[in-house]
This record gives sequence, C-alpha cells and structure tokens, in this order.
Amino acid sequence: MAANKTYVWPILALGAILSTNAQNTLTPKEKERMANKVEVFTPDERDNIQMWFYEQTNKLGLSESTRNTYASILSDHIYELGRLTDKDKNYDQAEILSKIEEDKTKVNAKIKPLLTESQYQQHLEHYNRVLDVYIKRIKENK
Repeated sequence: MAANKTYVWPILALGAILSTNAQNTLTPKEKERMANKVEVFTPDERDNIQMWFYEQTNKLGLSESTRNTYASILSDHIYELGRLTDKDKNYDQAEILSKIEEDKTKVNAKIKPLLTESQYQQHLEHYNRVLDVYIKRIKENK
C-alpha cells in the first residue's frame, strides 16, 4: 500500500499539465505564474485523465523502484508541458507543438531503459493517448 501512495503523488502531477492549485500565501513569483497560467482542461477533465493514466500505469506491473523512477520522469515532463501554454511564454501554436514533440522524445528515451519492450509499448500507447488529447485541446484553443 505504501508503494501505491508513493506513486499516486507523481501521477497526480499530471495535473500540472492542466492547472496550478492556489494557496493562501503565495510568493510574488507564484502569483505571477498563476496570473499567466492558461487552463487547458477543466478540473473534471483533468481528474478523469489522471485517474485513467494512473490505472493504465498500474497495469504495467512495475516494481516499486521502477514505478517511482518512472513517475518522477513523467512528473518533471508533465510540469514542463503544463507551462508551455502559459501567457508569459509567448509561444505560438507551432512552437508549442514542436516543444511537445521534442520533450516527448527526451522523456521516452529516459523511460525506455526502465521497461521491458512490452511495458514500453504500453507506455507509448497510454502516454501518446494523453498527449494526443492535450494537443487536440491546444489546437482547439489557439
């Protein structure tokens, strides 16, 4: 059970693609970041995506150590993706899409050595599905 709790937090970082949670006391930098944040998904959509991805990742059957490393890599990647649409980045749609592809290549290169070929193929299928939804929403909103 502890392994699952450890893993839930990084998967919930998938929400970084989607929103930034406000706190009562924010630093000026955090306030600026929130002012520039662009919400790509509604909270319900974000929750559904997070739960679906979490369930799919559980099906990979990863060891606790591998699961934690996998989640850490994805958390960092997802945070960066979530910042691409922020107003202060001033990226046009083509730049955002290019950066998504660039980062996807980097993250998959880090993840591939952690997984068996079958697990990696499942990862690609699930992660690409999430990215496809994200890209579709970006194209709709720009």
